[in-house]
Amino acid sequence: LEQALLGELERLTGRYLDRDALESSVSFKQTEAGREEERLKAAIARYEKKAEECEKMLRELYRDKVRGIVTERDYIAFSEAFTKERERLEQAAAQAGQRLCRWKEQMLKKADSGRRTDAYLHPEHLSRGMIDLFIDHITVGRRVPGTREVPVEIYWNF
Repeated sequence: LEQALLGELERLTGRYLDRDALESSVSFKQTEAGREEERLKAAIARYEKKAEECEKMLRELYRDKVRGIVTERDYIAFSEAFTKERERLEQAAAQAGQRLCRWKEQMLKKADSGRRTDAYLHPEHLSRGMIDLFIDHITVGRRVPGTREVPVEIYWNF
């Protein structure tokens, strides 16, 4: 019975699944995934660099205030503006970092899903999970007189 089920699964995947298109799609998605990771990392680096520049500007502004180049009133106004901008950039970097973490988790789930799918495409043995996933029920008939054949009807869940 197991061999009949494995043979039928192999026949169905061979008939209805375009393996080349599937592999091409997976390859394309991996390339796109690499680009997305690089894009997020670059965004984080940009935000952090700009936040550091704001911090540098605050230090320079303080030095100018001490030297008497900038008035107290201007110092306060510029200081508040640079501080707000730095906080905004730090928050944007943190949000991009969170998106990167969520994205990495999704990629790990997809990779795990791909491994499971590959295991289902070329199974050596049937597991209880595969049977529950793919098969609704099976009808086994009586042996055909004069032969060793037993008719088996498989009712799939798909």
